[in-house]
Amino acid sequence: LAKALTAGEKTETQRLNRRISEINDTIRKQEIADSSSLNSLYVQLDAARVEYRSFQDALYVTHPNLRIRSGHTASLFNADPNGLTVDGDTAYLEYVAAKDAVSLFVLSKNKLNGAPEVKVYHIAIKPEDLNRKVNEFHDALAEQRLAYTTAARELYTLLIAPAEQQLRNVGTICIIPDSFLWNVPFQALMTPSEHFLIEDHAVYYAPSLSVLREMNRKKGTSETTNSSLIAFGNPVIGRDEQRNADLCPLPEAEQEVSSIAKSFDEKNSRVLIGRDASEKSFKVLAKTYSIIHLATHGVIDNRQPLYSHLLLTRTEGDLENDGRLEARQIMDMNLNADLAVLSACETANGKVAPGEGVIGMSWALFVAGARSTVVSQWKINSASTSELMIKFYRNLNSHDAVGNGNNVMALRDACVRMIKEDRYRHPFYWAGFVLIGSGQRESQR
Repeated sequence: LAKALTAGEKTETQRLNRRISEINDTIRKQEIADSSSLNSLYVQLDAARVEYRSFQDALYVTHPNLRIRSGHTASLFNADPNGLTVDGDTAYLEYVAAKDAVSLFVLSKNKLNGAPEVKVYHIAIKPEDLNRKVNEFHDALAEQRLAYTTAARELYTLLIAPAEQQLRNVGTICIIPDSFLWNVPFQALMTPSEHFLIEDHAVYYAPSLSVLREMNRKKGTSETTNSSLIAFGNPVIGRDEQRNADLCPLPEAEQEVSSIAKSFDEKNSRVLIGRDASEKSFKVLAKTYSIIHLATHGVIDNRQPLYSHLLLTRTEGDLENDGRLEARQIMDMNLNADLAVLSACETANGKVAPGEGVIGMSWALFVAGARSTVVSQWKINSASTSELMIKFYRNLNSHDAVGNGNNVMALRDACVRMIKEDRYRHPFYWAGFVLIGSGQRESQR
């Protein structure tokens, strides 16, 4: 946006952003002193957000080259399926949830002639009944219930088993959910052989095939260094946020970012902890690294998903760096990352838009330039998350078949290693994290 906008448009964007930040700051202070006038402040906040959105919509009309930032991608061309299936080891499972039925379309490479092959399968359950089963399974894992295996088998039988023949000898599965199916942790479904799906296949996600094509097309710039890391951990949480018991300090996050940095050359990594892990630092530095890692709290706004935010250290007296890194602000950045990892709670959530997936943190990072993101589907355990992330980065930078730049395989192997540890076998500890976007880092494509 910085390159496309006129001076007047940039000034107006800053004014609207400052207005939203000012109202947020007033709300935080008012919650401590007197909550009686909060309703009127929230009305003002909604009005400021509407004004900002209207201005953004006008910008997309004035600058058609920014259209992808408004959440639209071009349709697939006939040659695109050929590119997607060229390696022959990946199958794409796209689900369509209509009013009265759910269908599964599977795109893979025909083993005999090498051509792309699409087959459609009917899911033998009513959408409302499937929705109920999905929510029950998701909640069972998120709440760490022991009784989850029956639901894991049932959903495998419904959602994966119809295409088992086509998936035979396929190593990687790309899931393209629809509607409520975004709540399914597919990696934790259980096969008839009592394996989790991720033990038999590497699993990753995409908002749509057209979005996946755009992610694969994105190229890094000379500003970034291959396998360079910037990591933010345990930022200083403001007094207002500390009143929320869920937003406590994260000492494990400091250990997490320090440990994963050991997998990188010292000259190609930078770790920012505590007061240094600021929103301002992120905005200034993140664009020059190929891997971005944030170990902090995520706050989801289900009503206005693009106002969901990550908590970083605020800069006193600077309303544009108030410690709330919102999805809409990320969208206005110019990132060149192959991978962004949000080691925070529920960062995979947001508003589901037909054909475009979940509009939230992962979408914002894609629009800003990140080719893939690792995000979480529920409130995560800090200690197990650190263990998973350390395993993931070790795999990512290894030179064997497990890692070697393959994001999907690196995450799969980390999850499988967690499964083999008795204390972490429950899917609550490892199935919450999913990879959305391109499965390969730029240096490997």
